Amino acid sequence: SYVKMYSIKTYQANMSFVLEESKSGVGGLASLAGQFGVDIGSTGQGGGLFYGENLLIFLKSPTLARTVLLTPYDSTSQTSLADRYADIYGYNKAWQKSKTIGKAVNFFNLKGPDRLKDSLLNIITQIVVKKELFVDRPEKKASYVTVSASMRDEMLAKLFCERIVAKAVEIYIQSKTKRLKTNLDRLQNRADSIGAVLNGITYTNAAQQEQILDINPGSRTSTVKAELSGRDKIMLI
Repeated sequence: SYVKMYSIKTYQANMSFVLEESKSGVGGLASLAGQFGVDIGSTGQGGGLFYGENLLIFLKSPTLARTVLLTPYDSTSQTSLADRYADIYGYNKAWQKSKTIGKAVNFFNLKGPDRLKDSLLNIITQIVVKKELFVDRPEKKASYVTVSASMRDEMLAKLFCERIVAKAVEIYIQSKTKRLKTNLDRLQNRADSIGAVLNGITYTNAAQQEQILDINPGSRTSTVKAELSGRDKIMLI
């Protein structure tokens, strides 16, 4: 008797990039975002979640992997990466035969809480993160980072690897531009407030200048209000 061994073919997709970490504080995903054509500018030394070793942890986070798994597999079918994964690995057939599930599961366009789908998707996510997604920084001085996805489907591995990096950059850009927009809105509100006060003083000063023409030339205190409003206007400008 003998045991016939079956080998399972897997495909590995790799992405490598250098994250410049300069003294100016631009590093981590800031430099990678620049390679995507987006210049956020200096973010300060130690960019938190998107900098240094934290970046490696972020790229392997289950939340990020789950988000990528829910992206469309292509533009023609109602299929997500998670659906393609479940089909390639035989999970969908097992779910249909299961007494507790007993049906095919589709993750495409998943919105809102769904206990069954969330549980099954979490299982897939944990397997991918623990066994099939690899993030390494072999050259720490050069900030050389590699991201690899090893899966049973060639296109699935390629898409997941590319999108995990692209999604990380997208989240980084959103977080930074949101902070910049908040600061811009705050400055705009201050400018609008100052503009409103300036407009009020301008009208007041004009009215007081008109009154000066009608007052007794011997009254020196009559011009004080006009002078004060004019001074306030200059200070605001």
